[in-house]
Amino acid sequence: MSEKFFALCRQLGSEAVGMLTGDASVNPGAPVLCCTAEILANLALREGRRPMSTRW
Repeated sequence: MSEKFFALCRQLGSEAVGMLTGDASVNPGAPVLCCTAEILANLALREGRRPMSTRW
């Protein structure tokens, strides 16, 4: 996941990309988030809806 995070940071700029793991978070309010399926499922359950745009 960190490889994808750093690649997206190079493409989009570090202010536009965040990463969520079970242990830490980096820029969690960014419009683009890298996370595991487990984190995504927890976000969806907590929010009560599917995130606006989800891509794999």
